[in-house]
Amino acid sequence: MAMSYYKLKVFSRYVYSFYGAGGVYDMGVPIEIVKQAIRFLQSKDGKEYRFGAPVIGDSLDREHVRMILEEKFGYFQKEAV
Repeated sequence: MAMSYYKLKVFSRYVYSFYGAGGVYDMGVPIEIVKQAIRFLQSKDGKEYRFGAPVIGDSLDREHVRMILEEKFGYFQKEAV
């Protein structure tokens, strides 16, 4: 089942705070790409990342989104200078 609009908004901001520009693990990912990765995770094609579990917006799902951002969208954590 897909997340509600509100939960998607909250979860996407949570993920963005980690992987967006200036985030904890800065990958420079725009918020719209974060949302696309979350939608992919929720889709039938994203089930390989979920291991059959529902998407509930927790830290495990955040890590699943990170894997999608790396493997499907080509984003990686920026090197520290």
